[in-house]
Amino acid sequence: METTTPEEPEAISLNFPWMKEEAPLILVVEDDPATAELLTLHLTQAGYKVAHAFNGEEGHSEAMSMRPFAITLDVMLPKKDGWEVLQALKSDHATSEIPVIIQLYR
Repeated sequence: METTTPEEPEAISLNFPWMKEEAPLILVVEDDPATAELLTLHLTQAGYKVAHAFNGEEGHSEAMSMRPFAITLDVMLPKKDGWEVLQALKSDHATSEIPVIIQLYR
């Protein structure tokens, strides 16, 4: 009787072009700490650096100063809602090309 050992599952290799260089920065604009933490976990595991803003005014200001690779933007934010932030970002030549991922859930 021959015994076989089960095959070890192969680890998934995340091989992004920037992994050997500086990781791109994603700005997470989210007022809910649990959601911000979940997004941060997924983004950092994918090899990105993450910065946070917890209201619309801070999100707009951080986007202007950091010029991130991309932004995740909650729609329901205190001080300035996500639609206002999006309009301000897309109206400004300095930030209009930054990809913005809108979060519509609640």
